[in-house]
Amino acid sequence: MSLKTFFRDAMRGEGPGQGGRKKTATSTPSTENPFVKLAAPAGEPKSAAPASARFASWAHEPEPASQRVWSKVLRGTVIAVLVLFVWLGIRAMLFPVPPAPAPELPLSVQFPTSLAQGTAERFAVSYLTWDESNPKIRNQQMALDLVGGSESNALGWDGKGKQSASDPYIARVEPVSAEEAQITVYLRVTPFVKDGTSWKAQDSAWQALEVPVAISEGRAVVTGQPGSVGMTTPKPVQPNPAPIDDPAVTSQTRSYMTAFLGAYGKESDVSALTAPGSNVSGLGGVLTIDSLRSWTVYMGSGDSRKAVASVLWKTKSGGNVEMTYSIDLVKVEGGGSDRWQVATITGGNKSIPTN
Repeated sequence: MSLKTFFRDAMRGEGPGQGGRKKTATSTPSTENPFVKLAAPAGEPKSAAPASARFASWAHEPEPASQRVWSKVLRGTVIAVLVLFVWLGIRAMLFPVPPAPAPELPLSVQFPTSLAQGTAERFAVSYLTWDESNPKIRNQQMALDLVGGSESNALGWDGKGKQSASDPYIARVEPVSAEEAQITVYLRVTPFVKDGTSWKAQDSAWQALEVPVAISEGRAVVTGQPGSVGMTTPKPVQPNPAPIDDPAVTSQTRSYMTAFLGAYGKESDVSALTAPGSNVSGLGGVLTIDSLRSWTVYMGSGDSRKAVASVLWKTKSGGNVEMTYSIDLVKVEGGGSDRWQVATITGGNKSIPTN
């Protein structure tokens, strides 16, 4: 019997070899599973179980009601999520969200201060320097920076007298836009008085000039006439909280500090009196110590201390001047003993002397 005939008979419910045979009226259709019959070992008695029991594994079992509900919920959730994603994509294409605006920077950052400072300083010197014997020089110098400047534009000067300006520096920059600012320049002005046919210089004085500056085509220009303004008085700086003195180290190091400051004023190389690894350069004879007016070492931890020294220096002009220094000390060990030496020295201190 061929394999094709076997499967055909099996699908018809007929036993092997029965396909194509004519069934008699008295014959009863076989209910046996041919696969079970073929799979049974030889000599094993046939199972007497009913046909329904033998085909139980092939029967369709109805899905429980709770499982059907959860299946519907799951399908509905998946469909809803897919619809949401599709809608979000369509909305993003049809109605794109504009990007958030960049935060606006303060004018002090937007205005190119470094570009404008040099122009303001140069123009201030040109504006406050004049000589009636050669008035065109002033106009030519101002025209380098002034919009509309020319040899004939004196910008308010009547063409008389003589004075010079020098040593300009920027005191304040007040931007009014990203491209415009009012810049205050401090500078030293020296007036001259005519003595016969010559000019005699008078005492110099500091003045403040406010200059309108704008940025045009990548460069700074003066846009109009400047004006003299008052010089602001420096406001006092709140000093740091006073640290606690260390009387023992102060007394122990006073003679060393006097010797160090003597060498500091006289020599350029003071490495013999400073801590190993420090980088301190002396004044090279510019000043000579008169006295150590005050010396205070403050409490600290470990092998380092901070200190403040007030020194009275003799100058080459014959006068004396008092200066204050902030000093870092470190403890150095060697030769069976230890000692405090200068690691750094910087000029200045927030405590300003009143006399």
